Amino acid sequence: MTFRCPNGHASADPDLCTACAMPMSDSVGLPRNPTFLMAPKARCSSCGAVRGGDHKYCPECGTRYAAETDPPTPPVLVADFEVRINVDRGYYDDTAATRGDERPVFPSYAPERTVRLRGEAVEIGRVRRVRPGGKALPPVNLAEKPAADLGVSHVHAVLQREGDDWTVTDLDSKNGTYVSGVRLESGAPRLLAPDDVINIGFFTAITLHRKDTEGSRP
Repeated sequence: MTFRCPNGHASADPDLCTACAMPMSDSVGLPRNPTFLMAPKARCSSCGAVRGGDHKYCPECGTRYAAETDPPTPPVLVADFEVRINVDRGYYDDTAATRGDERPVFPSYAPERTVRLRGEAVEIGRVRRVRPGGKALPPVNLAEKPAADLGVSHVHAVLQREGDDWTVTDLDSKNGTYVSGVRLESGAPRLLAPDDVINIGFFTAITLHRKDTEGSRP
């Protein structure tokens, strides 16, 4: 079935002329659907055919429609991780009997520190300065004031990434590494759960946190 527009063209579309895009009229010459005057139908940029449905290509000439009509690509979320370092009064009090004559003073001021984890293996230790030809500072360095922890060994433990999981391994430290109250066997990796707390030294508590960001992992 075909229809005739006010300009005399034959059209298969009862609302809009496929030849001149003129709105079709009723018997008294008024547009059948006045809204077409404000919002004309989209047309193919190559052949002028009226676009319809959710097609990505023009059914008449095969031209791909403009890219802005495609649904946006969702961002790729990449898991980034950080550790938050605090002092733990409960751990300090619980281990008081094992400290002997060292008797460190619990820090009166110790703001939380955050360290972003980079790479697949991140060392935890305590190094005040790097000597010529010596080893670099550990990424998680517990020698920093005002909460330097003398109970942390120079090379104490290592965090290792396995996909989106992390393990912690004690590296034969003097005072040991504890995860949620359990002392780790030296050299044996422990898979970390989201709510685990790593305690080392005399009063240090370390927690792992995941942060999803857009882009590629550094």
